Amino acid sequence: MKKLLTTALALSITACAGTGQGPQEPYSFATPPGSYFTLLQPVEIPRENTTIYIQHGRILPSNTVEEWAPHCFFELYTLVTEPRVVEPDEFEIQRVTREANPLWVGLPTMVAYGGGADGGPTQLFYRTRFYISSPTQEDVWRLTCQIDRMEAQGPSYDKWLTVDQVRETLEGLFTLTVKDAAPMPGDAGDSPAG
Repeated sequence: MKKLLTTALALSITACAGTGQGPQEPYSFATPPGSYFTLLQPVEIPRENTTIYIQHGRILPSNTVEEWAPHCFFELYTLVTEPRVVEPDEFEIQRVTREANPLWVGLPTMVAYGGGADGGPTQLFYRTRFYISSPTQEDVWRLTCQIDRMEAQGPSYDKWLTVDQVRETLEGLFTLTVKDAAPMPGDAGDSPAG
């Protein structure tokens, strides 16, 4: 139910697109062209589904993901009635976007999920979406990595996940190769939104 509410009620307050490197961009967003993810082992997408959830290098059911810790979801385009296997492959990053998505719900639901009565959001997801492709597995769509930054004292301003956090989350299933990677300011993800 919580996932359904998140999807149905999320409101995007910021969205930036592109693969260019800005002077204040977190490294996870400034992924240069030619960067790619490598899937290290076959993964099964369940029947009547398009998504698997990954945290701590493991595929998990969506309702067991700890939303306040880094996690990713790997998505296909097409919904079909049979399970599918995505084979090991390199998926080139075509485009990267990032979003901050707060979730507001009605007071009874907010209190039930641990939110306050002050009318503020109960969750605040900072998402980086990597749109990926492979010429041999054309149904692969994107890999989204995110964290819920809402805390009891208010939102954290660390914001989007860094490349290292994405790598740690996917470790053992995917690797991330950043073309011509070099250290840059803002890699800790503490820069202002673009």
